[in-house]
Amino acid sequence: MLLARDHPENVAGLVLLDPTPVNDPATCERLERTMRVLGRLTALPGRAASSPPC
Repeated sequence: MLLARDHPENVAGLVLLDPTPVNDPATCERLERTMRVLGRLTALPGRAASSPPC
């Protein structure tokens, strides 16, 4: 969903079987922000998913 929203030129169409188990707009907004932050953190160089914390 976020890919389609952010890059519609790269998405020809979507099939939504169950778009989200969360149907509260405020919760969806918080979840989206959280996932965006986590995505950025996992993209930091030198931080593999299995690396122990420093």
